[in-house]
Amino acid sequence: MALGPLGRIVVQFVAVAGSSLGRAVVRAYKDAARQGAAAAGSTSSRSAPLTLRPRMSVDEARKILGFPCGPNSQLPTREEVMARYNRLFQINAPSENFAGSPYLQKRVAVARTIMLEQCSAKAPEAGAGSKESRGGG
Repeated sequence: MALGPLGRIVVQFVAVAGSSLGRAVVRAYKDAARQGAAAAGSTSSRSAPLTLRPRMSVDEARKILGFPCGPNSQLPTREEVMARYNRLFQINAPSENFAGSPYLQKRVAVARTIMLEQCSAKAPEAGAGSKESRGGG
């Protein structure tokens, strides 16, 4: 073979540099994978509930759906919540003249979920109270 001395030097350089570069890339990949796994493990317990189920306060849900807030305000019925939800969801839906707002639709959906949870939580309390009043009379 007629590579000459310059060719041999270039081949040796490529072999040494290539192996060093390959080892560095593998080491960097392993370090990044290890750090990513450690970061995911440490924050998963705190961030999982936040990302899996977006929460808002009951007052914020009331404001979004247009119900009055405050300590003396009545809890809306399930039908009222669903009627307001359907109206607001349709208003923010894509149409011919409006691109729609998926963000607002999501906020309205979360507000509906929270208000329905409130209705469900209050329903057993009201049922228990009415049974006690009937039994005690």
